[in-house]
Amino acid sequence: MMRVMRVMRVMRGARVLYAVNCKSNESIFRWCFQSVLEVRWTYGSGLRENPRNGIIWGMFTSNITRRSFVKQTSAAALLSGLPVISSGCSANPAKDIAVKILIIGGGAAGISMAARLKRKLNKGEITLVDPSDRHFYQPGFTFIGAGVWKADDVWMKQESLMPSGVKWIKDRVVEVDAAHNTATLTGGGKLSYDFMVLCPGLQENWSLIQGISKDTLGEGNAHSIYDWQGSCKTWTAVDKFSRTGGRGIFTDTWTKHKCGGAPKKICLLTEQLARKHGKRKDCTFKYFTGSKQLYDVPH
Repeated sequence: MMRVMRVMRVMRGARVLYAVNCKSNESIFRWCFQSVLEVRWTYGSGLRENPRNGIIWGMFTSNITRRSFVKQTSAAALLSGLPVISSGCSANPAKDIAVKILIIGGGAAGISMAARLKRKLNKGEITLVDPSDRHFYQPGFTFIGAGVWKADDVWMKQESLMPSGVKWIKDRVVEVDAAHNTATLTGGGKLSYDFMVLCPGLQENWSLIQGISKDTLGEGNAHSIYDWQGSCKTWTAVDKFSRTGGRGIFTDTWTKHKCGGAPKKICLLTEQLARKHGKRKDCTFKYFTGSKQLYDVPH
C-alpha cells in the first residue's frame, strides 16, 4: 500500500503528483493516473471561509438554473473550485444541470479534470479532444534521462485512462470561436460547448535554438529531456559521460517551460552518477540559465 503525501492542484496545464512508500515505479505511475479517476480528495471545513472557493460553493448548494449556471460562472471559476469541493455537501443541485463541457488536451490535467467533472455533474456532457494513443507521465522523463526509470515506466495507453462516460475524440482542435462557443477540428468538424477547459500542454520550439532541431537532438552531443525519445538518448549520453568523464554543459531557457526544476535535476543526478562511478574529478559541470535567479521562487 502506498501512502499519499501530497497532491497539488492543476496549474498551467500540468498536474504535479507526489507519492512515497511505493513498492515499484509502476505503482507510482499507476497511482498518478488512476487515482485521479478513483480517489476523492477533500480539503476540510475551510471551504466555506475561503473566498476563492465561494463561487463554487454557492454553485453546488443553491438553486440555480442551467441558464444562470452558464451565464453567471466561468470556466476559470469551475477549474479553481471543483478540485476542492467538500464531500460534506448535502445538496448539489448543479449535479443535475445539463451542461456541455469541452476539454482540449488529454494530458494529466485534461484526464484528471474530465474525471472530476464527470463525478460532479450527473448530466454533464464531457468531451475530451486529444490525438494521442499513449499517455506519458512527463515528469518521469528526467528520471529516464538519469537512468532511474526505464523508458516504458512512464506511459500507458490513453484509452485505459479515459474516465468512464467521457467522450474521447481522437483529433486536434485547430481553431476556437469563443464568441460562438465552438471549436473546429482538423477535419473541419465543429464542436459546441458551454464551457471550455484548455490544457493542451506546451510545445517546444526547437527552431529558436540555432543549430538544433527535434530530429537532430540526441544524434550528436546535444540532448534534451523534454521529449520521451530524447530522454532515452539522454540516458545513453549521461551514462557514458558519468563513467568516462568530460565537460558537461546544462542549460535552462529564458522562456517559460514545463517543470522548471527539470534542468536542475538532470544536472544534479548526472553529478551524482559521476560520484557513484568514481569519476567526479574527471567531470566538469557548468550550468547556464537565462533567468535572474536559479529558481522561480526567490526564497
